[in-house]
Amino acid sequence: MIILCDMGGVFWRNYYATRSDIDAYELTVDKVREMHDAHERVVICCDSAPTRRLALFPEYKANREEKPREALDSLRAAEQQFESWGLPVLRVDGYEADDLIASLAAQASEPVRIMSHDKDLYSLIRDDVVMVKPDGRIIDAFECNKKFGVSPAQMLDFLAMVGDASDNVPGCPNVGPGRARDLLQRFGSLKEILAAKDEELREVRGVGEKTLAALRSWNPELALSLIALETDAPVALAALWPSDEPALDEEFAIQW
Repeated sequence: MIILCDMGGVFWRNYYATRSDIDAYELTVDKVREMHDAHERVVICCDSAPTRRLALFPEYKANREEKPREALDSLRAAEQQFESWGLPVLRVDGYEADDLIASLAAQASEPVRIMSHDKDLYSLIRDDVVMVKPDGRIIDAFECNKKFGVSPAQMLDFLAMVGDASDNVPGCPNVGPGRARDLLQRFGSLKEILAAKDEELREVRGVGEKTLAALRSWNPELALSLIALETDAPVALAALWPSDEPALDEEFAIQW
């Protein structure tokens, strides 16, 4: 079992829940300690800016308030604490934590649990990859469908249509979560939605002339590019832990 921790996602969720840098530090450290005690392989994934998303869309995350210096110091202190435990703490220039998680999950040959609240990461869920909330709740494909009404494979299209207010990503005008869900349930993918005839789209509940006009004039390229996770970040899962197998010369020496 490999645990991939979205460091910023967990820490800032704790901070905004408590508005205390000390509490955010303690809650984050306690949760990672709990995971570390239960699982041998825990990786801490951190954001690094600027990313390609900012180059694509200068307003990306521009709506977020400036992070308090004390909280940033607590975040760094938590990362240093994890490093002192011997945990890999990864940060790669130009990539967000979500991209590192997506890249590592793609390389894994054993079950993965992603510790995060981020909606983007729901798209990574599959049989051997699930999300785990800090309260211990497991989010699998069934829970994804229960929450959003779409499968993990449809999450990218869903978020592109809905947009992401927390990241300042614009979606399709006049298409909210309910309408995006209904459209995807009917047509399966954004590509099929945009290829559908007007009369077919009108069969979906709530789709009228305003929604049709919005879908016909909307270019989904920007939203898809901003939301899609990178899976080619320069991180190697195999390099994070020493091999359990003896080196070749050591093996020969033992046999001899």
